[in-house]
Amino acid sequence: MVGGIDGGFGHRPLGVGSILDDQIAPGAFGPRVTDPVDLDSSQPAGAAPRHAASRRGEVIWIDRFGNLISGIAPDTGVAGFVVSVAGREVPFVTHYAEGPPDAPAALVNSDGLVEVFVNRGDAAALLGASIGAPVALIPLR
Repeated sequence: MVGGIDGGFGHRPLGVGSILDDQIAPGAFGPRVTDPVDLDSSQPAGAAPRHAASRRGEVIWIDRFGNLISGIAPDTGVAGFVVSVAGREVPFVTHYAEGPPDAPAALVNSDGLVEVFVNRGDAAALLGASIGAPVALIPLR
């Protein structure tokens, strides 16, 4: 929101509606952009290329829950595979609550990346894994 009581626009807070009502000229927010840059957001930063051969990667992030986010972004599904990380084979589940309590499980998260987690726990601590740890999808035996 722009303006407000102390913002120089009187006593009414101003936002997008005020711009649409012609109370603020769009140029007041800076020069017109004539050469916009189109960023490729189809693939998360650090993700492996999206093709069937992208079955190996590494841990690229550990979130505040201790979940291990890999750089593997499978486009062909994960049926028939387990995740190999920190010397363990971890089964895939479809959602976090499906993972057994206090045991590692894996899923494809909302960013399309393979993630290893522990239901009600910390996968990084349990597995002793850190950023850069190798991760691989391996066929079920």
